[in-house]
This record gives sequence, structure tokens and C-alpha cells, in this order.
Amino acid sequence: MSRIVLLIVIAIFLCFRLPPVLCQAGGPDEEWYAIPGLTIAREGVPRVPYSRATESDSVFLGAERLLFAMPPLSFYAQAPFFLIMPPTYATARLASLAAACLAILLVHAIARSLWDDQATALWAAGIYSMCRLLYFPAMLARPDMLCGTLGLAAVWAMCHWSRRERQRRWLALAGVFLGLAGLSHPFAIVFALQLGIWAALAPGAVPARLLRPVGLAATALATFSVWLILIVRSPELFRLQFIGNILEPAGPGLVSRLLFPWQDLVGHLPLVIERAGISQAAFLATCLAVVTGLAWRRHDRTLGLVSALGWSAVYLLIALQGSHPLQGYWCYPVAFFAMAAGWCAVRCFAKCRERVGVATARVLASCLLLLVFLPGSGLRTTWACVRNWNRIEYNPHQFTRSILADLPAEAQLTVGAEYALDAYGLNRRVLLGIRYYNYFDATKYHYDYAIMGRAGMKEGLDRAMNARIVRTYGNPNDPFSCYAVLLAPDRRTGESIPRQHDRP
Repeated sequence: MSRIVLLIVIAIFLCFRLPPVLCQAGGPDEEWYAIPGLTIAREGVPRVPYSRATESDSVFLGAERLLFAMPPLSFYAQAPFFLIMPPTYATARLASLAAACLAILLVHAIARSLWDDQATALWAAGIYSMCRLLYFPAMLARPDMLCGTLGLAAVWAMCHWSRRERQRRWLALAGVFLGLAGLSHPFAIVFALQLGIWAALAPGAVPARLLRPVGLAATALATFSVWLILIVRSPELFRLQFIGNILEPAGPGLVSRLLFPWQDLVGHLPLVIERAGISQAAFLATCLAVVTGLAWRRHDRTLGLVSALGWSAVYLLIALQGSHPLQGYWCYPVAFFAMAAGWCAVRCFAKCRERVGVATARVLASCLLLLVFLPGSGLRTTWACVRNWNRIEYNPHQFTRSILADLPAEAQLTVGAEYALDAYGLNRRVLLGIRYYNYFDATKYHYDYAIMGRAGMKEGLDRAMNARIVRTYGNPNDPFSCYAVLLAPDRRTGESIPRQHDRP
């Protein structure tokens, strides 16, 4: 029965999240981190073919040849989807959505291992599936979700190591998961530090306690070293891209941030509260605070472990990343907050059932969950996508195809981030339409036509490109639908496309 309930939780999660995954145009950073999966499927290597960075300080210098700005595992996870599905942003996102479903299963498995209680595990998985901090990374073609999922897999392996007489194979498996997480995103250092400390503090002889973290690190590094197969092809590009995109944004002063993280905490916590939603942030933080207090009073090691993993993940994420935006990294720490909430929910439900009966307790529990998790749940976005399923403005691939049908097949196109991958996937000559100081400036390059979405027009790329509006597509007043503007140079020759506005 518990497996059926868990499958229902995942099915509900997919029903809410899959429609926006399929129906929305490209989102933050997807223009960079979605297309390498396509090039791996077609050519075997990750690259960004529509990039033209030439500035020495660009973090994507040479990305049209090989992409090293981010470790490549998430791109290889996207590749199988591109082998069987169209070359779109939606296809790349399916890898993140699949990782999110696996993360829900892992939250259930970890909670089940810790408390040996099916109800607590199911509540934890259900609450985790409703969190906004899972919602965003699960629906974007970024490496965050896969990395967080592999971190939870490493925690699951460590739980088995703790329970099964500390068998080395489970510690080695945790190291493999850590290495794979590092191959997805550098924020894997957060759970690498956590599990290294866990291994060192577990009971045992002093030599064993010293060797465990070493063995864990060695296994993780051996797994991570697989990236060398790509790095040796162009070590200079690796140095320029990886250092510029990962190491430099974190900034100097790592030791001082670890010892005195207050300034960074003040800067980041309002942002994570905003992303989590006030009601969810308050509910989850309260639950983990209750669990922390009870762990202190009762000397309960399991509650203490969940508390330590949750709070330390928040601290380490903020301290290690510095001023760098944390994006979807919170999908990992919120898992432990959800476990604490699941533990609290089971005990509160049991007490409530004794006082008011099962039916009333269920109604109260349902009302509480709706009150906490319904605001900001993305329900309006999902409903808009489902309601307009057959409209072309809600199918970015068909929307892009309809724009390209009006343009000569050989035209050189500058395409904004929202539609760049879809246009490239339709075998057009595409240059990514962005203007960002340490990426590259597309306005310096020749183009016959440009296709800009809301972001490009908001940033004034039409003025920077000295372009005139030829035609608009979609409804600019509907935030859930696609919208694009077709531009052409002011002084151009050749055939003219008649002006038409707000074409559906």
C-alpha cells in the first residue's frame, strides 16, 4: 500500500509540473545548459554552437567548441531524451523532472531508513514534492536538480552504512554518488563536507575515524576524474571557462565566510524566503526548529542528524557560494526540512486523531497543507498550460516554427534566449541573441533577422542592434504564453516582409 501511495505522490507531482515543462519558452540560463545535451546526442561532446564569445574575460570563451563552464554530467543525462524527442527546451527539462521524481523517492527512502516508519517517510516525500524549492529546479534545464538528487543518494548510502555495521561498500557507494554530484555541479562540495564530517564522527577507533573521510574523498575524486577525458582535449578552455564561471564568482575570503557568515546570511536568506514562499519557509523552518529542540532535550541521534544536515546545508551553501546567486541549489537542503515536517506531521496527526477523531484530523491536516503549500504552487501556470494546450502560443517549438516559416531558410538569425534552442534544432543559422558583459555581445555581429522574446526587448536589444520591428507574434499581455518580436536591420536590402502585429 505504501508503494502505491508513493507512486500517487509522484503522479500528482508530474501532473502539476509536466504541463509547464512542455509549454513554456526558455528560462534562466537554459540557453547555455540545455543545448549541450543536444550536441552530445548528435556529436558526442557538450558545446554551445550558437555562442560567439571572443572576449578574453568571457566565461563562455570557446563554448562553441567545448563547454567547460559547468561539469558535464547533467548534459549527458539530457542526451538520451534528445535521442528520442524533438530538439527543444522541453526535452532538456525532462532530465531535471526525472531527477526530481528520483529525489522524492530518495527522501522517502532516507526517512524510512532513519525512523523505520512508513508513515513518516510518506509524509516527508509528500511534503517535499509540494515545496517551491523543488518546484523551480525540477522545471529548468539546469544542473541543480541532478546534483541535489545525487547528494540525497549519497546521504541514503551513508544511512545504510550507519545501519549495516559500517560496511565499506556503502561508504564507497556514497563516495561514487559524491563524485557524480561533483560532475553535475560544484555545489556538491556542500554534501561532501557534510558526509566527510559524518564519517569522521561516527563511533569507532581513531585510525578508522581518520581513514573513513579519506576513503570517501578518494572514491569521490576517482569518480570525478572521469571529466579528464574531456578536459585533456582543451585544458586551456577548461581553465578559462571553469575558473571564470565557478571559482571567481564565489569571490575571495572563503575562510572568513565560513567563520563569519553573517553578512552573507543577511543577504541570501531574504532571497530564499522569497523563493520558498513565506508560508512554506515559516512552516518548514518551524518544523526543523522543533525537531532540533527535541533532539537536544531527548539526546535523540536521529533527530539530531536530520537537524544537523538541514541547518548545516543552509550554512554551507551560503558561506561557500558567497555572493554567487544560489539558483535551484536549495532543492537539497529543503529535503531535510521536509523530513522534519513529515516527522512532526505524523505525531501531530496522531494526537489530533485521539482528540477529535480520524475524519476531523484528516480535514484539519488537509486544510493546513492547502494553507501552507497552495500559495505560489504554480497552479495558475499549470492551469493556463492545460486550458490552452492546443494553442500555438503555448507550444514554444511550434511557435518558433511558425516564425521561421516566414523567413528565408538561409537567413542569418539572431535569436533571443527564449527561442534559441528551438530555432537551432530546426536547422537554422542561429546566433544567441544576448548582450551580457562577461558572456558575449550579439549586437556586434551581422544578422538578417532577429527574433527577440520579452527579455531581449526589455533589455533594449532592438535599439542596440539598430533594428526595426517587422512583426510581432503572440500576446504580450499574457505572461503564461509565448511572445516574440521579429526584427530587421534598419538599412537592409532584399525582400520585405509585410508588417503585422499581434499575430496568434
